Order: sequence, then structure tokens, then C-alpha cells
Amino acid sequence: MKRILASLILALTLTAHSAEPVLVAYMAAPGERTVTLPNGQPALTGVVLIGTFTGAPNAQLRGFTVLHGTSLRRIAGQPGRFAGMVNLQPTGQKLWVFVRTANGAGLFSSSAWTLPAAEGVFVSMFCVASDIDQAIAGEVTAQALVLK
Repeated sequence: MKRILASLILALTLTAHSAEPVLVAYMAAPGERTVTLPNGQPALTGVVLIGTFTGAPNAQLRGFTVLHGTSLRRIAGQPGRFAGMVNLQPTGQKLWVFVRTANGAGLFSSSAWTLPAAEGVFVSMFCVASDIDQAIAGEVTAQALVLK
């Protein structure tokens, strides 16, 4: 009986100290900034990757680790939109969104998009286009994420 109780206590202790995932929802949904091409037209198709950098963020994506991806598409009939959701481990790293179409690309982030560093209670994060305040190889305007 003591052995079973000790095993149960050990299992509960290990579970309490294991890294809890962070549910990250990232999106440019209707009502958010639109992803546009360099000519100002909404982007119709493309790929959207969320990830982190080892080292300094750069337009060449050196050190970029892709954590999840989705497609650039119409949502509720509006072009230039994306939405994705992924469980990530708490690392304390800043998240970046890379958008690529046949006619342009951009790398975007927000000062608010940093994963928690510590283990703990289940956390969720919303990384929405209206939060974006940083761009590499792209531009942020009041209405759009402009690809270069």
C-alpha cells in the first residue's frame, strides 16, 4: 500500500511540474488588418507560418523555427485572411508570423507576442493582426499588413 501511495504521489508531483502547453490562436480575421500585396490588393492565396528565431530576426529567415502553419485565404468572403491554432511549449520566445504569396512576403510580430517562460497553469494567447507593431520585409499600416 505504501508503494502504491508513493507511486501516486510521485506521479502527481511529476505531472504538476511538467510543462503545460500554451494554446496560441493566430489570425487576421474579418475586422483585423488585411494581408495585401505590394500593389495594395488583398492577397488571395499563400502560406502563413508561425515560429520563433534562434538569434536575431531577419528577412532571410536564418534561424527561423516553424512551429505551425496555415493558409492565406478568404474568411467570411473577405480575402487576405488567415487563422490557425496550435499548442506550444512555454519557452519565453517571441512569436513571428511569416506570410508568403507568389507576389510578396512579409515577417510580422508584436511586442505582446512572447510565450510564457515558466511552466504553470494552462495559458492561451491570441496573436491577432491588430496587435502587430513590428515588420521585417513588410509594412504595417492602420488597415493592412503589406507584403514586399
